[in-house]
Amino acid sequence: MDWKKLLGSVTESVDEALRLRNAYLVAENRILRQQINGRVPLTASDRKALAGIGQKLGKKALAKIATVATPDTILAWHRQFVAQKVVTSVAPKSVGRPRIDTEVEEYVLRMARDGSVHMTQDTCGKKFLPSQF
Repeated sequence: MDWKKLLGSVTESVDEALRLRNAYLVAENRILRQQINGRVPLTASDRKALAGIGQKLGKKALAKIATVATPDTILAWHRQFVAQKVVTSVAPKSVGRPRIDTEVEEYVLRMARDGSVHMTQDTCGKKFLPSQF
């Protein structure tokens, strides 16, 4: 058997299986929609999932299958999600050791100036408190 014919027959059988699955899901969806009164409550993640798939399908295909919302609404959800930017209200953390509070720094410097704490000097000339050993 020629590989092109083999590929064609495999593709046809896969396509037929997908068509049957799609037909089943459409029928099941229709039955379930008849049992629901009013609007179906959707979360943001539900809308995001439908919008992503809906954008790939296109408006014409959505017009045939969309029951939760109109194709225009689903595509508008997609545009909204794409337009959203990540908003961070907190500045990114800086690297390294955290800064000392200015109050603590001023207090230590005031104590050093007043002489209430004895500062020690190491061999390199750097001053430090004895409690830093």
